Amino acid sequence: METSEAVLSMLNDISKLAGAKKPNAQVKINGKLALWTSIEIESNNSYRAATFNVQIPTRNQPNFDFDTLIDTEELLIEINMDDGSSGLQRVMLGDADYIDIDWPTQLATISGRDFSAKFIDENTTDKYPANTSSQIVALLADKHGLKKDITETTTPVGSYYNEQYSKMISTTSEWDLMMFLAQKENFDLYLENDTIVFKPKSDTKTYYVLEWKPVTKSVSASNVIRMKFKRNYTIANDIAVTVHGYDLYSQKKYTQTARRKHVPSRGQKKQKYIASVSGITQEQAAQMAQNVALQLSLHEKTFTAELSGD
Repeated sequence: METSEAVLSMLNDISKLAGAKKPNAQVKINGKLALWTSIEIESNNSYRAATFNVQIPTRNQPNFDFDTLIDTEELLIEINMDDGSSGLQRVMLGDADYIDIDWPTQLATISGRDFSAKFIDENTTDKYPANTSSQIVALLADKHGLKKDITETTTPVGSYYNEQYSKMISTTSEWDLMMFLAQKENFDLYLENDTIVFKPKSDTKTYYVLEWKPVTKSVSASNVIRMKFKRNYTIANDIAVTVHGYDLYSQKKYTQTARRKHVPSRGQKKQKYIASVSGITQEQAAQMAQNVALQLSLHEKTFTAELSGD
């Protein structure tokens, strides 16, 4: 698979050979450097917290006694990484959820999530109808002691509920509340270490380019070690998403359908997805159907890749 040179705004420099990189990493526990044997980070979508697993020796730690550490009520984990040229940069900051100790090997695995877990684990019935979206996100960020990168909004969120009394009194997580507001504002919502970011979605797209080249003269010029592709043939069928809605203002029921066709046709029945939503307009239902159909189609073809440290 060769990339086009017309690709712009790349996140990586494909001129660097994979074998020339010397990645490095650093782990801190409650601000103190810790010896480690392996690090795993999973960056998830906006509906789930990013997770980490750090394996450390239980003995001969230079900056703390493990027997004391195991009794510490809260563990703040900081992970910094260096691709071999840019210097150490923080890639994860989060609280530990649990420690798994393998006594024969004297290794412990500390697992946890980034700071979005603070909002995910906190339920609320307060929907702040008199406040704007940006004010609500700022209030919740301050509550959890986080920094803020928030673009100001002006519309009181009470108008977004469109007289949906059930939503106004329901219990939801603080993160789900902020995600609801982000969707209404067409904003992005995510964590950058200890900073919550709430701002308009960017029209600029950036790409991390994977370039595969055949091995010549026993030398690889690829920046990827291994690459696999998968196709989901269920989603590869034509997709139809239907939204049944009820507009509380007009007191009318309506149906909106969006379709995604796949070429070539596999001659099978289309996959049908149905949702029932009250309190949104007919235009909003049409947009919802289009968005869901697009998101489902994006998962038809996926890939995994193994690279040197970056």
